[in-house]
Amino acid sequence: MVHLLDADATAPNEALLGLIDGLADEDRVKIIERLEVDGAPVIVTKFLLDFTTLGGWLAARSPACRTPRKVPSWPIRALRPPNPWRRTPPS
Repeated sequence: MVHLLDADATAPNEALLGLIDGLADEDRVKIIERLEVDGAPVIVTKFLLDFTTLGGWLAARSPACRTPRKVPSWPIRALRPPNPWRRTPPS
């Protein structure tokens, strides 16, 4: 996919380029090339399945949106009650 940014909109372009710089490695590999054509920034990406806009895709993957998965520090119990018909092995 080729994304041609507006040549006159420097602040929004810098914001988008900053989001690209902050991408995690698994998302950064989807950016094929960053270049300039006739004074306008151009971003070339792989085909992005969940793409709506370049800014939206980048914002959803920005470091502020990435939250580490929390692992519970307590033991996890079974969700169903014990089976009264199940035989327990002798100790």
